[in-house]
Amino acid sequence: MKRSVILFICFLIVGAGCVAQNIDKKDVPTHVMEAFRNKIPNVSKQAWEMKEGIYQVMFKQGEHIGLAKFDKEGIWIQTNHRIRPDEFPKTSLDQVRKHYPRFKIEKVYRVETAKGQSFFTLELEKEFEEIEVTLYPDGRISDTGDLDEDEDEEDEESEE
Repeated sequence: MKRSVILFICFLIVGAGCVAQNIDKKDVPTHVMEAFRNKIPNVSKQAWEMKEGIYQVMFKQGEHIGLAKFDKEGIWIQTNHRIRPDEFPKTSLDQVRKHYPRFKIEKVYRVETAKGQSFFTLELEKEFEEIEVTLYPDGRISDTGDLDEDEDEEDEESEE
C-alpha cells in the first residue's frame, strides 16, 4: 500500500515537468468533473492536466492507478488502468513472450475507449531497449515502437 502511494506521488511530481499543463482540481469545469465522477467512482486521489485540449486525470482507485481522458465538453474518450503483470491473461502473456522472447514486461495497461475498444498496452524492456506494444482481443500485436526518451526519464523517476 505504501509503495502504491509513493509511486502515485512520484507519478504526480514527474507529471509536473511534462509538456502538459497541470491544472488545479478547482479549475476543472464542473461538467468535466461530473463526467469523471460518473465514469470512475470512488477515487481516492486525482491530479488534473490539460494536454492538447484534452483534460487528463491521473487517479488512484483502490490499489490501481489510472489515467482518464475527457474532451472540453466532458465527453469521455479513454481510460488506461495500470494492472500488475500477474493480472494479465495467461494466454496473452504467452503470446507476448512468443513474439518478444528476450523482453521483460515492465508495465501493463488495460485500455478502454469510447468507441468500445478494449486492449492492452505493454511496456517491454531488454537491456537498453524499451518498446511499447499493443495487444488486441483478436490476438493481433502491434509494435508501437521505442518509448520516447522523455517517457523513459519519467518512468525511471517514478520507479524510484
